Amino acid sequence: MGGNNSYNKTLDRVRGSKRSHQEFHHRIDGHKILLQNRCVRQVKVPVNSNSESPIYLCGRKRKDGSVEISSIGIYKDHKCVGQIDLVFDSKGNLIPFSNNGKGTSHYHNFPQNAKTGEVGRKSGDKQNHLPIDSKYEDLIKKIVEYNKSHRK
Repeated sequence: MGGNNSYNKTLDRVRGSKRSHQEFHHRIDGHKILLQNRCVRQVKVPVNSNSESPIYLCGRKRKDGSVEISSIGIYKDHKCVGQIDLVFDSKGNLIPFSNNGKGTSHYHNFPQNAKTGEVGRKSGDKQNHLPIDSKYEDLIKKIVEYNKSHRK
């Protein structure tokens, strides 16, 4: 779980010193919940993973100390290929995708740069605010339930 070029093929993992995220002690549907090391109140998905093709649930610590999951990282061959950003109303209910994409839950592709091998997305790219595939519906419902049940 680290930044670009942090996955070491020889070691078959991301070195501890290169890890950008820590694993939280809860899981949802077997998926790890990750918090960013540097700023636990900020949510970013790691671009590399130790596991080959996991789904990571990325969260942040709220001011009240609870953890809220607001992004889902989707990986293939140790690299992030997509990110789902979840947006909630003041009661913790999911705000579903709408065509304008602004202020609603959405999906982003993470293309790989052919020259450098790095993956990422251009922030603010309106062409990369996409609807969320329905195959993630059950997981998202469980995330909403988790977030609501852990609010203080």
